[in-house]
Amino acid sequence: MTDITKEQVLRSLESVTLADGKPLAFSGLVSDIFIADGKIYFSLSVPADTVEAFEPVRLAAQKAAEALPGARQALVTLTADKPAEQPHERPKPEAHKAHADTNKPAKPDIPGIGSIIAVASGKGAWANPRPRSILRLVLLRKD
Repeated sequence: MTDITKEQVLRSLESVTLADGKPLAFSGLVSDIFIADGKIYFSLSVPADTVEAFEPVRLAAQKAAEALPGARQALVTLTADKPAEQPHERPKPEAHKAHADTNKPAKPDIPGIGSIIAVASGKGAWANPRPRSILRLVLLRKD
């Protein structure tokens, strides 16, 4: 079986053209290409509002990759960034007063503590020393 290279895959994608006539291989839409056992995997990163229009391009790219000597299968997917959702409107603080105990302070009274800051990271970035250092410098800054 012939080993397929990323360069061969990109060359095969030169025959696939976009609506503007530009070859797919030079469009910047092709993601990292992964090849294993004659199977070719890559995705096309397209704008979210054009995903449906790119389906024929995806199919043509898949056929072009599968036509390579030694290719057993190609899997081409379309990916798009999801547009940011509008933030939900928060309820006004007055709405919670009916349920709140008016005898409790709004924040805990801890001697020597002026503020409490919660920091969270969904991707584990807090383990990186840079965000910790930046936060420390901001908190120590006296304006």
